[in-house]
Amino acid sequence: MSQIAQYRERRFGTRRDFVLFDDAVSIRGKTFLLSEFDSTVPLQALVPTTSRAKIRNPTFLGGLALFLFAVTLISMFWGGPGPKQNLPIFVLGCLLTLLGLLLGFAIFRKIEFVQFQNEAGLMVLDIARVGPDASRLDDFVSAIVGRIHQLRMSPNSTVDPDARKSRARGSP
Repeated sequence: MSQIAQYRERRFGTRRDFVLFDDAVSIRGKTFLLSEFDSTVPLQALVPTTSRAKIRNPTFLGGLALFLFAVTLISMFWGGPGPKQNLPIFVLGCLLTLLGLLLGFAIFRKIEFVQFQNEAGLMVLDIARVGPDASRLDDFVSAIVGRIHQLRMSPNSTVDPDARKSRARGSP
């Protein structure tokens, strides 16, 4: 298998490297403190059309919740009994507020994802427009789609174009 193209994706807490080969896309990556993965998606399993979605990192809600909790903590002890008894809690609340704000701002923007489906309509591959190769995402996706088309048109293809057309029309 020869390498056709590659794409690097870096998001908050996640990094993935995609390599397009003649007949598959290889994905290798890490999720901070959670997992490492190495998988391969055969191009024959993919439909050559894509969909796009813009998604905000779910950690954003955690940062927002931390910010709101910390603001509540500060407001509870702002005018309390004496500043000496409440100072540690007040300082903790201020630090948590700052941490929540920084986390929220760091991952506030939505990230564009290009998604590939299989013949059954399940999303099996997604690639985000983020990281050092973000400007090359469209070229990489075009290379994948082009390679899927080439494989489907080859005489050795295992995908029956007539069966695919009849399924799209709703025929058994």
